Amino acid sequence: MTQGKMQSKQKASQGKQNKQQWKHDTLEGLTKGSRVWFRASPVSWQLGTLTSVNTSLTTECIVALDATSGPGSGDLVTAQITECVPANPSILDAVPDLTSLSYLNEPSILHDLHQRYGQDLIYTHAGPVLIAVNPFKRVPLYATDQMQHYKARANLEQMEGFTPHVFLTADKAYKAMCQHGQSQSLVISGESGAGKTETTKVAMQYLAGLAGGTGVEGQVLQTNPLLEAFGNARTLRNNNSSRFGKLIEIYFSKSQNICGALIQTYLLEKSRVTHQLHSERNYHVFYQLCKGVSAEEAERYRLPADPMHDFNYLNQSGCSSIEGVDDATDFTTLKAAMTAVGINQQQQTEVFEVLAGILWLGNIQFRAPTDDSVSVEPGAAVANAAALLQMSEPALMSALTSRNIVARGETIVTQLKMDGAVDARDALAKATYAGLFKWLVDRINAALSVGKKKTETSLSILDIYGFECFKENSFEQLCINYANERLQQQFNKHLFKLEQEVYASEGVDWTTVEFEDNQECLDLIEARPPKSVGILSLLDEECMFPKATDSTFGAKLRENLHSNGRFRYDPKKPTDDFIVEHYAGPVTYSCTRFLDKNKDTLSSDLMEVMKGSGQGLMQQLASTVAAAQVSRSSQTVGTRFRDQLKDLITRLDQTALHFVRCVKPNAAQVPSMFDASLVLHQLRCCGVLEVTRIARAGYPTRYLHQEFADRYGILLTPKARGRAKGGALELCKALLEEFRVEGSMYQMGKTRLFFRAGVLGHLEDTWARIQRSVLVIQSTWRMLKYRRAFLRQRRAAVAIQAQVKGRQARAAYAQLRRRHAAAVAVQTAYRGHKVRQEFLLQRDAAIAVQMGFRRRQLSERVAGRREKRWAAEAVQQALQEAKAQEQEQFERIKAEFGVDTATVREVLTMWREHGDAFQTPPTPQPQPQQALQAAEASFADLSPPDALPRQASAQEQQAGTQAGATPWQPNPVAQTQAVAASQLPSDLERPNLLSSSSHVQLKAWEEYTSKLEEKYVALMTEHESFQRELAGVRGILDDGTDPDIHEMYEHAREETGRPAPPRPVQAARTPSAQLPVAAAIAAYTPSSTPAAAPTPSYQEYESESEDSEAVLDTPGTTSQGSAQRIGAERGPHLSTPSDRGPVASGARYVNKLSEEFNRKRGLFDDDLAFIREVKKQETAAADMDPDTELQTLHKRFSNWKHEFKARMKETEKVMKQVDKEERRRSKQQAPSSSLFTKAAKGPLAATPPAMPRRQDAASVSTTQESDGSKASIGGIIRRLSMTKKSGLTVSTPPVAPRRL
Repeated sequence: MTQGKMQSKQKASQGKQNKQQWKHDTLEGLTKGSRVWFRASPVSWQLGTLTSVNTSLTTECIVALDATSGPGSGDLVTAQITECVPANPSILDAVPDLTSLSYLNEPSILHDLHQRYGQDLIYTHAGPVLIAVNPFKRVPLYATDQMQHYKARANLEQMEGFTPHVFLTADKAYKAMCQHGQSQSLVISGESGAGKTETTKVAMQYLAGLAGGTGVEGQVLQTNPLLEAFGNARTLRNNNSSRFGKLIEIYFSKSQNICGALIQTYLLEKSRVTHQLHSERNYHVFYQLCKGVSAEEAERYRLPADPMHDFNYLNQSGCSSIEGVDDATDFTTLKAAMTAVGINQQQQTEVFEVLAGILWLGNIQFRAPTDDSVSVEPGAAVANAAALLQMSEPALMSALTSRNIVARGETIVTQLKMDGAVDARDALAKATYAGLFKWLVDRINAALSVGKKKTETSLSILDIYGFECFKENSFEQLCINYANERLQQQFNKHLFKLEQEVYASEGVDWTTVEFEDNQECLDLIEARPPKSVGILSLLDEECMFPKATDSTFGAKLRENLHSNGRFRYDPKKPTDDFIVEHYAGPVTYSCTRFLDKNKDTLSSDLMEVMKGSGQGLMQQLASTVAAAQVSRSSQTVGTRFRDQLKDLITRLDQTALHFVRCVKPNAAQVPSMFDASLVLHQLRCCGVLEVTRIARAGYPTRYLHQEFADRYGILLTPKARGRAKGGALELCKALLEEFRVEGSMYQMGKTRLFFRAGVLGHLEDTWARIQRSVLVIQSTWRMLKYRRAFLRQRRAAVAIQAQVKGRQARAAYAQLRRRHAAAVAVQTAYRGHKVRQEFLLQRDAAIAVQMGFRRRQLSERVAGRREKRWAAEAVQQALQEAKAQEQEQFERIKAEFGVDTATVREVLTMWREHGDAFQTPPTPQPQPQQALQAAEASFADLSPPDALPRQASAQEQQAGTQAGATPWQPNPVAQTQAVAASQLPSDLERPNLLSSSSHVQLKAWEEYTSKLEEKYVALMTEHESFQRELAGVRGILDDGTDPDIHEMYEHAREETGRPAPPRPVQAARTPSAQLPVAAAIAAYTPSSTPAAAPTPSYQEYESESEDSEAVLDTPGTTSQGSAQRIGAERGPHLSTPSDRGPVASGARYVNKLSEEFNRKRGLFDDDLAFIREVKKQETAAADMDPDTELQTLHKRFSNWKHEFKARMKETEKVMKQVDKEERRRSKQQAPSSSLFTKAAKGPLAATPPAMPRRQDAASVSTTQESDGSKASIGGIIRRLSMTKKSGLTVSTPPVAPRRL
């Protein structure tokens, strides 16, 4: 076809179009003041008011354009009739369906879309097509309540109350699928940036909410962020442009729920991995990886500090971010989506390693040592790429710089030049990324295809790249625009060709609507010999020649396609560019790299390197790439893409189509900006005006005669059904007559009935109402039937339950009665047992008290009798020994001095006469009988009970008082034992009172008392002999008439350092001077025990310091008794009040300490015995813890012992001071009696005094050591002094020791 013929054909088409426009958009009937649109330019219109028109006489009219001051207030223009079209009244502004407009023309449609866009109403119906204008912002149209509103549609025909929305389109497709059982398809088309991807996601969300519930819909939705990250990128015309096409088939089960999905992809733009235009970006996933990883992950993936600047595949476009997009957040969403579709953590790590390896491949640089060869520059790029992809670094470097060619069985190695090495590097990166993308799609399909075998119907959503026209357009843009041409052809075929062909075949009265057919452009691209040749066939042919270049390909295009009306080129420019007239406008393509991109081959050396990778994912990608290379050996990329598009169209033809046309309102991608010229261009390209006219004039709803009769025949009455006996056609006519459908609203075809839009709404509503009524009747009948059966079963169940519950209740009641009787019996027995136990405890306690009291009384009586007997025996023995000693003394004096007995008596008489000068008036001595009673009373205290309670109860004290018993008091013997125990060696130290076990403590106390008893027996033996010696001395000293004896006494006083008592004035002799020796000995025994002191209570020794003061300061108890004992121990001549000097004070203080020690020891022993009885459960004490009491007792004992030791040290100091004072006084008051001195030096000193019969070894040795009576008397006096210092009481006869 020549160029002239082509121009004539275009003129004819333009004239036909003008004629058609005048026919539908005539100005006939319009008068002055009518609103019209004036064409200001080929792509813009202005609204004005018609001022004059005469269509029958002239082709011109005058229009007053609108201005800011009001309609028709602007300029007056004279326009051709063909340049003006009528405008719709203002009441029809922003109508939801363009078919509702009175005048269908371009400016009216454009104005309606503009009005709705300004109100954020971005969806508009154009007959069966939904027009979606991209708002470039978030609009409140996708809330859950709005989704529920569209889900509530009762039937397919119901449209009232539902505004245009993608929800409504998806709902119509879903309900048509459910009603007719036919698969549906949503074809979403538009140019790049029009919002196709977002519309697809909204439709999928609605379907997931409408038919979800199986869990698969969540996985289906998670595929969107995953495919967007790996398949979308920023371009010059779209921030989120899909660089691949996809068809999502959603499968539904018999219950109309989503049960699976399948994704088919088309022609990924691999060249974007290695090259981007200025202000564009690579695929989103690279930026998400670099910005979203943590520091640890960045180190693992070997990412540099500034990836956007360091990676060559990311820094060449100068754009690394998108306004309003957070790549780090999207990376987190991406990982969640990968997990949702079954990609585990290990696989995700391998995917990100591959992506990082691709980025490092782009940083590999080459150097050319010669013109015919290159080498890889060693560095971090090749090392990191090889490490991340787990390839051999030397093998990778070799594959990038050389190529092995096998020819006739021989392998020839050729070195690549710089361009070849760079191409090899980029080819490896692109092949790896394409294989990774295919692997992800396969993983998604494996996770979503679980329910594919169970499905019967499906709903497909097609989202494919839009029409593109850049400054530089290459092979990828040709393929993308070719796909859009094919979809436009499908759109035209479905809405124009097939529609009008059906009308013609059915004999329907129909006026043909002209539309622009793009079949000629499709033939230009895809035609193949022998019929014709096209661009793709010529490209494949050129790729078969080894020496073919891009220039030869361009020349071949000009040579073979110059006669095609859709193909043009500029002969004045010596370039390889060519122009293709697409339905959306002309696009200029450059032949550069067409051949390489069409071949898309990867060298065998690089394939081997990929196969040798140690990473599992890389090995899978190598297998995928190898399989693709095998298929490419027979098919090029263009041929394979052409076959994919044919398969896509075939699949769409098998479904019912629903079209969504996305419109881009402005090229700046900003909200609230409506570019009328850009929108009008898109509306013309997609044929919206023609579609609207067909929809208004056509019959979109159609049924076969039999289908219509079957569906709506139930609506006829039996009488009307009886009249319609001619078959389905007659039944259809009867239905139309019954419901009074106007003839202009339908057409009766040969096999089908054609209805205008909305006509069947009344029939569908009646059918739905009858259907609901039938369902109500059926459900009521079924309910009645099953309810009667249920009531019978319930009555039977209630009767059975009543019997069972009654039996259970009776059994439970009987069991309760038995349990109650058993409980009463148990309670009775327990209460009786409890009362008996309390009675037995009280009885045992009373018996124990009585036994203790009686035992004490018996012990006291037995001890009294025994002590009386011992006292009597002791008195008798003392008398006998005194007499024998006296006689023996007389005999010794007589033998020594050679004098007779009379002389001795005379000396004694002289002592008595002259000793009165040195003595104080003697204290009247008790009578022998009284002395004997006092001795017996002192012996009665030597046998205390074995264990006394810590504190007697009030009843016991009262009982003791009534019986005339005296409370037990410490006696001198007990004090002697306490003092002796305090002076025992270290091996007799008291055991630790804080032993872990009370049994161990008791055992330790028993060992201690055994050792104490042994020491005590030894001390008492020595004490017995000393008492006897003292008794003999007292007997000798009793007679103070002998001056020689007095002189010896005085000499003994000087030896001992004790001052002699002053000689009193001669006075009358007291009767005591003539007492016998036995009576004198008895007189020196204390007449009675110390005055009874009140029994110490438990509270008295709660504070040790207060207790000590109480012991020392108690009047009439300690001080007086101590003084009496000290006076008794020193003799009657020292017990007078005149001798109360420092010595008496020291002795008195020592005796106070002795008494306190004895009393404290008794208290501690009583407490310990009581705690032991409680521990052994011999005594009941419910509110007492033995271990706690034992610890408290030990603390008190330790405090008292520390204080007592301090007082002992003070006492020692006092005693030393007293001894020093006595020595000083003895020197000042030394006696001057020559008689006593002479007697001491005379024969009397050679005769030892009479000694007691029983004396210990110490006494005998002491007596034997002394020379004469002088030494004997001095030793006895020294023993007396030592006894006083030790605190022993010498006035009491020895008794048998008892266990403490």
